[in-house]
Amino acid sequence: YYENLKQYEERLEFFFRQSLKVCSELNLNNVYKSIHKSIIKLILAVYLSDPRAHTGLKKIASRNLSVVAGPVSLMLQKTIMSLVLTSKYQCTYPY
Repeated sequence: YYENLKQYEERLEFFFRQSLKVCSELNLNNVYKSIHKSIIKLILAVYLSDPRAHTGLKKIASRNLSVVAGPVSLMLQKTIMSLVLTSKYQCTYPY
């Protein structure tokens, strides 16, 4: 847990940027690096697409992280959110 929302946002951004940095430093060809970076962006998009990430002040932090993640992650996040909103794909576990 974090002391405040700003620290939460900063730590998630740090984790995201470090993940991309380490991925860039891997000894892989460009195709595999691209795949790994896409997976990192997808993980952040899944995290940010959770409805709980858009309640109260967390909405501001989520929006800021979406900007940091870039347009691909934002597109993935919106796609995931649209799937979650349709009743066919809704989870049955309680929030």
